[in-house]
Amino acid sequence: MFTILQCIEFVFSSRDRRSVVLRDIKMEVVPTFESMPNFRPVVVKVTPDTSSTEKHCQATLYRSSRPDFLENDELKKFEELGIKCIIDLRSSKEYEKANGAKNLNKTFTVNKISLPLPWKKLKVGEKAELKPIEKYLPENTERKGKHVLVNFFRLNYIVAVFSRAPWYLQIMSLFYLLIDLIGNTGYKNFVRIFARNILNPVGIAGQYKDMVTYSHASICSALKLLTEKENIPAMLNCAHGKDRTGIIVALVMHIVRKPQNEIFQEYAKSSEGLQAMKDRLYKEIVVNLHMCPSFTTAKESTMEELFKFLTDEYGSVDNYLEFIGFSQSEQAMLRENLLGSS
Repeated sequence: MFTILQCIEFVFSSRDRRSVVLRDIKMEVVPTFESMPNFRPVVVKVTPDTSSTEKHCQATLYRSSRPDFLENDELKKFEELGIKCIIDLRSSKEYEKANGAKNLNKTFTVNKISLPLPWKKLKVGEKAELKPIEKYLPENTERKGKHVLVNFFRLNYIVAVFSRAPWYLQIMSLFYLLIDLIGNTGYKNFVRIFARNILNPVGIAGQYKDMVTYSHASICSALKLLTEKENIPAMLNCAHGKDRTGIIVALVMHIVRKPQNEIFQEYAKSSEGLQAMKDRLYKEIVVNLHMCPSFTTAKESTMEELFKFLTDEYGSVDNYLEFIGFSQSEQAMLRENLLGSS
């Protein structure tokens, strides 16, 4: 099924200056998934239609909340999208503890990404190594693609947040950590004490700044997956498809040279995209983790503040990408994979 849309195609000159050309482009209707809110395409590739003078618009990158709740009757609709790689910005422990039937495990091989030591960065040109998780090997031998888990909150991130707490909170948190380990709570109580005392005061933008500062290898590895043609089309997700996913999507949109106002507007679309699961969002963020209600929001100003931080700290977003090990040549490969030849 197709619809004629007025799409914007970005055409680049030899000096990489951006111009905008409006054309009638034939684009496949994007489905919605009741069990997977906040799903939408974020990058499309425009290619000539050999059977006519029109052009065909195909999504090459999607974003979403976690796909764990997809029902069996939604799987065919999902498979028709042709997604080859799900880049899931959760740790293997977070994935395992998350509820939902996880029906995609029937056809997608679940892998965790092998990252360097927490304080080290990936090297330019170095590919992220994948390790299949045996317990999630597909029941069906016909594998549709791979599902890659990328841990965002590693030891260096935890140590950085821990070090900001006064000494008495650090001691108290170790007591809660012991309770969590004994009760196998998923570190819920440990996280709560830092959410109330460290994360809430700096707000959601402060948390995003911590992510881009301490999750270099995780961010870089997710981007590197998009430089491999066999992973396209791809889908990015985390728990809600808003925060970790929002950061990676914003960086990808910058790499494919979308204007900043469009990047900020795309991030804010999650406000509407998450309405269908607003009660679950509030429970998982505010009730369970004791974070402020502001952490459930997706405002343009939040991503705008993050981009300003990257510019102030690294000189530019481009400099940041190179600093974490994602070179200009790799950025060009990502553009080629997501947009095609320009």
